[in-house]
Amino acid sequence: TLWPFSYQALMKPLSDFFPHILPHLPGCSEPLVAQVLLESAVYFCTMSETAVGTQPTLTATELDDALFDKWLEYVAAGAVARAMMVPSQPFSDPTRAQFFFARSYAGVALARRLALADASLGSLRVQSRPFF
Repeated sequence: TLWPFSYQALMKPLSDFFPHILPHLPGCSEPLVAQVLLESAVYFCTMSETAVGTQPTLTATELDDALFDKWLEYVAAGAVARAMMVPSQPFSDPTRAQFFFARSYAGVALARRLALADASLGSLRVQSRPFF
């Protein structure tokens, strides 16, 4: 039914993120990409204090649209970095992983600044009081 409706966050399947991750990881399996993507998304939301409609978990099969629409570059970078740290794989590259970790951390810092700015604006609102 359309009324009354309940808000449900729009979600993206994990596979929508894969084209932004797999080109950096030749030979990486999709299950590993899904695992590092979820780890990156959980880390991003926790450390940046970014609130999305549905907070990611390590067992999710979908992620909130906001992580794709607003934060894709940074969440994907974190996933690539984590995969590159897996030892003895064709895509293992701890040196290049540092670049992707730095990109991910930059996104966390940006999101955190924006979240703090939003919070401080909320506390500056003027509340009207009745006149006696």
